[in-house]
Amino acid sequence: MRILSTLIFIAVLFVSGCQPSEAVVQTAMAQTQAALPTATATPTPVPTSTTIPTPTVNPCSDRGWSDITIYLHLFDKQLDEMEVGTIISTFFEGLNNTKNKINDVSIDACTEHARQLIISSLGNQIYAFQLVPMIGMMSSSDREKIATLLIESVTMINNAKEELESLGIHLDYR
Repeated sequence: MRILSTLIFIAVLFVSGCQPSEAVVQTAMAQTQAALPTATATPTPVPTSTTIPTPTVNPCSDRGWSDITIYLHLFDKQLDEMEVGTIISTFFEGLNNTKNKINDVSIDACTEHARQLIISSLGNQIYAFQLVPMIGMMSSSDREKIATLLIESVTMINNAKEELESLGIHLDYR
C-alpha cells in the first residue's frame, strides 16, 4: 500500500508540475485578446439632401384618345364629303355632333387641356366653313379672318399633339 501511496504522490507531483503558472496563463490570455480583431462600428452616412426621389412614372394614360382619334378622322371625312346640293344645316349639325362626341369621351384629367385645344380647333374650322358660302360678298379682311381661323385651327391641333407627346401619348392625326 505504501507503494501505491508513493505512486499516487509522484503522479500528483508530476501532474502539478505540468500545469503552467498563473502568470503564464494571464500573459497568454492577454496576448490572445490583443490578437483578436476588434469590431468597430462604421457610422451610417447622414443624407445630405432631404428630397426623396420620386419615380418618373407618368400619371396620364392614353385612355379615350383612340376614340378621339377616330372622331377626328370622322370630322375630316365629313368635311371632305361636302358636296354641292348638301343641306348646309345638316352638314354643320353633323360636324358639331362629331365635335361634341369628342367632348363626351372619358379621358384622364391631365389631358383635358389638349382635348379643349382640339375642340376649339374644330369649332374654328366649323365657323370658317360657315363663312365660306358668303365669300363672294366678303371683304378682304373677312377672307383673312377665315384664313386666320384655319391657321389657328392647325396651330391648336399641333399644340395639342405636342402636349400629348410630352405626356407620352401619340395622337395619330394630321
